[in-house]
Amino acid sequence: MVGIIKITRLSFIVLILLALSAYSFMHLVVQPAAAQSQITIDNLRWEPTRVVNDKVYDGNVLFELNGNVASVSSITVEWVPVKYSDLPDDAFPTESEQTFDLSPAGGKSNGPAEQFSCAIQNITGGREYDVNITVKDSSGGIFEKTIRTPYIRQFENTAENNDLLIGAYYYPWYDSDGTHWSQGYTGSPLLGEYSSRDPIVISKQIDWATGHGIGFFMFSWWGQDSWEDVTLKDYFLNNPLADQIKFAILYESAGLLKSSGSGTTNYDLSDSDNKNKLAADFSYLNKQYFSNGDMLKLDGKPVVELYLARTFTGDVAGTMKTLHDSNNVYLIGDMVYWNTPYNNINCYDGITSYSMYTPDQSILDSFDTSLDQAYAGAYQAANNANVEFIPMVMPGFDDSAVKGRNDIPFQRSLDGFKQQIEIAKKYLGDHKMYMITSFNEWHEYTSIEPSKEYGFSYLDAIG
Repeated sequence: MVGIIKITRLSFIVLILLALSAYSFMHLVVQPAAAQSQITIDNLRWEPTRVVNDKVYDGNVLFELNGNVASVSSITVEWVPVKYSDLPDDAFPTESEQTFDLSPAGGKSNGPAEQFSCAIQNITGGREYDVNITVKDSSGGIFEKTIRTPYIRQFENTAENNDLLIGAYYYPWYDSDGTHWSQGYTGSPLLGEYSSRDPIVISKQIDWATGHGIGFFMFSWWGQDSWEDVTLKDYFLNNPLADQIKFAILYESAGLLKSSGSGTTNYDLSDSDNKNKLAADFSYLNKQYFSNGDMLKLDGKPVVELYLARTFTGDVAGTMKTLHDSNNVYLIGDMVYWNTPYNNINCYDGITSYSMYTPDQSILDSFDTSLDQAYAGAYQAANNANVEFIPMVMPGFDDSAVKGRNDIPFQRSLDGFKQQIEIAKKYLGDHKMYMITSFNEWHEYTSIEPSKEYGFSYLDAIG
């Protein structure tokens, strides 16, 4: 009897387990699975709709939803100004993010896809923007996607329609690791101690310069594969805004050529080393840059300025002729200075001054008057030699922060800078061109790049 009872109990348990399994199986078969919303955000893109002089004011965010779009309960578009942790907030205009709620089809969609468009208006610019799309469905599912716009200008490109051709000397030698900044500088760049290879820095500098009438940068160039050369060819010219400004080359003679003797600043062009160096460097420049569509060309020729050309001695005429003939280049000689004799002036297509700074306090005390007189003489000498005179203006000069240098400063003056511009306009040549020393030479504090001290006041004075 005991054995029969045990079997009966075991059978009963087995029967119960079988019954439960059968019930579960039947339940799974009978009950339909809960619908799983599968929604994708596709073809998300940004398109400008109102552009004036390269400045985007309005645009559309476009995208489409695919999948179970009838289940969509909400769609949100966020337009978010990008903040850059490595650059000061002060360098960017104040702007809040914008949020837009779009209306879903609500089950009225005629197909598996639905297209959406969201208008963004009155864009401030001066940065990139993140576009965030968030889609929610009726079952609580959340679907997200983000894209980043290209850099959008803050200012219209006024240089394109400027009657004057204005250039500024540009220094691509800075790095955020302290390179060049550690040598000492005066003033507080709005961008901080930036890297010249930072794409946002480059975009802002192009934006700022062309937005205030500067049509080209005269690039400080220190030889093939130098930091400055690599910065120009691999970073600056690959920037999305590079085609909105021209560039020319400032050949840094003092760093590339051999001086005639210890303690002198004369460069003998009869010296074979100097001749060969110039020939090799110009051959490289020709191959690397001269055919670039963004390079400044005057009379159809790429523009190169030779720094300190007034100190060249020896076979200047023959060397310049070789450079002309071999490269079909427009040569500007840095010839103009106080009491310059203008020897070999006809070796160049144009003459200018990189800097009219002098430690002579008597000249600094009456700088505007002295400058006017010097430019009158340079203008006449250039006309007599059938070359173009290109005047230069500068906000001031102070190299006291650089170790080993402590020249008498030429104090900054916004009014004086404006007066220099008016003087320069009296002596414009056929190309109506003048130079600014400088856009961003912070060691000598000739920079007009926006700063904490002066904001955009020096850029605003240009015209």
